[in-house]
Amino acid sequence: MRRTSARFILLLALTAAAFAADILWGNVPLPPAEVGKALTGGQTDPILREIVLGYRLPKAASALFCGGALALAGLL
Repeated sequence: MRRTSARFILLLALTAAAFAADILWGNVPLPPAEVGKALTGGQTDPILREIVLGYRLPKAASALFCGGALALAGLL
């Protein structure tokens, strides 16, 4: 049981890291602090906010949900 929990936690951490990497990396380099400000509503450049909230966050969320749906379909 303990080994399964450790594997689940590792996979969860890898998923979170991949989600963060998907938001941080792209054609326009964005510093993590500015991305954090854009996600929390802090003062940041409006173009940067549009890149994060309008393009990268929806793309990362849809990739996460599609991956989960594919895993669920495989399970069924």
